[in-house]
Amino acid sequence: MIEVPITPDVLQWAIQRSGLSVEQIARNFVDAGKLKSWQEGGSSPTLPQAERLADKLRIPLPVLLLDHRPAIELPIPDLRTIDNATPPASPEFVDTVNDVVVRQNWYREYVIANNGRALPFVGQFTPTDNVNLVARAIRTNLQVDERLRLRSRSWQDFLGKFIQRAESAGIVVMRNSVVRNDNTRRLSVQEFRGFAISDLYAPLVFINSRDAKAAQTFTLAHELAHIWLGATGISNPDPRRRRSELRVGLEQACNEIAAELLVPKETFLRLWSETRTSDANLKYAATYFRVSSIVILRRAFEFEKLTQQEFKKRVSAEYARFQAMEEREQEKEERSGNFWNLFLMRNSPRFTDAVATAASGGHVSFIYAADLLGVKAATLESYIKRYHKTRR
Repeated sequence: MIEVPITPDVLQWAIQRSGLSVEQIARNFVDAGKLKSWQEGGSSPTLPQAERLADKLRIPLPVLLLDHRPAIELPIPDLRTIDNATPPASPEFVDTVNDVVVRQNWYREYVIANNGRALPFVGQFTPTDNVNLVARAIRTNLQVDERLRLRSRSWQDFLGKFIQRAESAGIVVMRNSVVRNDNTRRLSVQEFRGFAISDLYAPLVFINSRDAKAAQTFTLAHELAHIWLGATGISNPDPRRRRSELRVGLEQACNEIAAELLVPKETFLRLWSETRTSDANLKYAATYFRVSSIVILRRAFEFEKLTQQEFKKRVSAEYARFQAMEEREQEKEERSGNFWNLFLMRNSPRFTDAVATAASGGHVSFIYAADLLGVKAATLESYIKRYHKTRR
């Protein structure tokens, strides 16, 4: 039997990158001791074993034959930083970014082929422009105003309407917690919360919906700021992080724009009453602005209505509460929720309708169109028959 001379150090890197233990990789495959032997260079796998190993690690087999660990490059700028270092990228993270970039490229060609016009707001500002000016421009363009807040029943409803406004303006908004439709490959909030592709014809925002919905409104606003600044990039816009904790100037600007977009300083200070308790003020502001308490806590701290100690304690408690509550709700929704709602959320109504229109018109095959949406051709046909005509 032919043995494959894989490189132990590369195998070690691939195992670490996978996020799986040796035991998990070896399960239903080989003895864990044998896998450790390959890892230490004591022996080599056979060709069938090497192929199965590469499949489990989700990398091409030739990578395991390299002399050195490969440098994985992402197709768009990575702006995430932790302690001045860029976090490692998991296979799920890399696959998601690459998949979305491919789909955005298709959509861009589709828009141009159908005489779509360049969107004037993309790259309208630069990162050095006044953040209040940028926030005001986004708010005006998308009509994220008092009327929208009054029409929203809750901050969850506000998030849904906010996304609809962005899509109506020509921005594709995808939200997913897994790689495409593979529920076994979950995305990590610790790795990233979102990214934006700033393109004149096909701007796109991706939100990691593994994060609590309470924070997704802030992520959406942050990524929209990227588009208005004409700056493509991967972000991890945690509302809990203060300006001093962000090492990338662009990310600082986008965070400030997002906060001002959602909770304008002038209005916030006008609503805050010194005759009310902090708790009463926070609750009133969250209700008025239709955003979660996490965003309100951030603004209260910025305007010195809370001490740093109060902010850290309160925001950590709120984030843990939302995260625990919504993880349960998300898992329940993924198991028993409406398939079509999840389908549209993951693929974006705008992108889905573009693909469905192209397939219906015979401009792309149903097989290719279905692949763009991560479903089978029969599922796409069912969507077109049941929903597409009524949505147009």
